[in-house]
Amino acid sequence: MYEPQVNDYVKWTTALGMVHEGWVYFKCNYTPKKKGFPQREHYITIELGVKEKPYKECQKSLHKKNHVLLLCYHTHWHELEYIKNRRDDVDASMYHSQEGRYADIQ
Repeated sequence: MYEPQVNDYVKWTTALGMVHEGWVYFKCNYTPKKKGFPQREHYITIELGVKEKPYKECQKSLHKKNHVLLLCYHTHWHELEYIKNRRDDVDASMYHSQEGRYADIQ
């Protein structure tokens, strides 16, 4: 079974035939049940869209965009289809230390 990861682009075809696709924005890891602690559900969120906030709202908030996210619980991960990821798209050679700092440890 496919195990989704953050920054994977997935297509979710539900049992009702609805198709949703987008980037995996967040993954909540499984937590075993412990006495006295609530058990968290195992889920991911899929980013369906991003929209800029109005200018006045941006002035009051740390966040500049609104994200439309869809919850997909672990029981539905078998309905996900992996398309691609963007983890490999980042070129680490373009990041450099600030001028005058010690060299980065490689």
